[in-house]
Amino acid sequence: MRRTFQGIYFALAAFHLISILVNFPLGVQYSKPLLISFLAIAYWQSCSRKLTPFDQSILVGLIFSWLGDVLLLFAGIQGKEILFLSGLGSFLLAHLFYIRAFILFPGSGKTLFPLALLIIFVYLIGILSYLWPVLAGVFMIPVLLYSMVISIMGYFAYVFYKKNPTPASKAVVWGALLFMVSDSLIALDKFMVSLEIWQVRFLIMLTYLAAQWLISSGVLKVKNQLFLKGED
Repeated sequence: MRRTFQGIYFALAAFHLISILVNFPLGVQYSKPLLISFLAIAYWQSCSRKLTPFDQSILVGLIFSWLGDVLLLFAGIQGKEILFLSGLGSFLLAHLFYIRAFILFPGSGKTLFPLALLIIFVYLIGILSYLWPVLAGVFMIPVLLYSMVISIMGYFAYVFYKKNPTPASKAVVWGALLFMVSDSLIALDKFMVSLEIWQVRFLIMLTYLAAQWLISSGVLKVKNQLFLKGED
C-alpha cells in the first residue's frame, strides 16, 4: 500500500483509540468517518493497473464498511435502532463483497475444508445460542443473517489462503477472524447488558481496525505477488 495514506490510517487509528481510552468523544466522532476512507484510498492508489473485479469488490467492501461506521456512529449518538440496523446491513453488504473477492481471486486447490467449516459452525451456533435469549424481535433475523454472512466470510478467507498459501494470505485469515471477534464484542456489548467487558469500545475498534488493515493489505500483497510471478 502507498505509505502516505497508510501512514495517515495508522495515525488516525492511534488517535481514535487514544480518544476512546481518555474519553474524548469529539476525537472519536471526528476520526471515525475518516479511518476507512484513508484505507480505501490507500488500496485504490496501490492498484497500479485498471481495477479488476477483485479490486472493485474489495473497494466496494471498504465503502460499505465506511458507511456502516458512519451509521453506527450516529446510532450511538442518537440512540436510534434503525440506524444500528442500517449499519448492520451495510457491514453485511461489505462482507458479501469480501466473499465475492475471495471467490474471484485465482488459485488452485480444493475449496471444501471440513474442519474449517466445523470450526465456523461451532462459532456460529455458540454466539447465536448465547445471544438468542436476549434478542428483541426486531433484531432476531438481522443478527441471524449477519452472523451467517460474517461466518461465511471467515470461511472463504481461509479458502483464499489455501488457494494461495503465503504469509500475506494468512494475514487475511487473521483479519477475518479479528473482524468476527470485533462484531462478537459489539453484539455482547449491545445485547448482554449485564456483561461487563473491560474497555469494550476500545477492544471493538482495535480488533476492527486491525482486521480491515490485515484484509486489505493482505489481499493486495497476494495480488502483487501473483502478478510478479506471472511476469517471470
